[in-house]
Amino acid sequence: MYLAKLNFVPKRSDFPINEIERHLREAMSLEKPKSLNRIAEDAGFSTSTANAHFPLLCKEIKSNFGLYKKQLRHQKQKEIETLLNFCLDKETPISLAQFSIESGFTLRTIRKYAPKLSKNVANRFKEYNSYSKIERINSISKEVEVIAMLIRPYKIRSTRNIFLSG
Repeated sequence: MYLAKLNFVPKRSDFPINEIERHLREAMSLEKPKSLNRIAEDAGFSTSTANAHFPLLCKEIKSNFGLYKKQLRHQKQKEIETLLNFCLDKETPISLAQFSIESGFTLRTIRKYAPKLSKNVANRFKEYNSYSKIERINSISKEVEVIAMLIRPYKIRSTRNIFLSG
């Protein structure tokens, strides 16, 4: 099953050291850094071999990849926070689930990167929902009162027969 991976390159025990160094140096110059594991897997050598022969280069690759991942997390957090703030500024609130659908981020990601703002969005929607329910109930009760006032002059003997009293 594992061998069925599309880009699988079997690891060779006799992989030339200068080839390992070349792959590591090429990976250092990439705009989008790769992890040491990904570099080794793509090229077909072992990470332990690379660490044994080029510890400083491997350490630098790991730190570059760590910084890259940290920047990605920070960008994602900023994007989510900006979208949540925009959502809070809308006149009609939406649920966090609807926000998740519109923004393309999962609920878990939203809650992970902006827990306070996500709670604010959820609470605002809950308050809006409860207020809307109360308004609907009041509206329906007013309609029932109007109907009751219109029916008062009539006697209701059954649901089928409404007679004018008089």
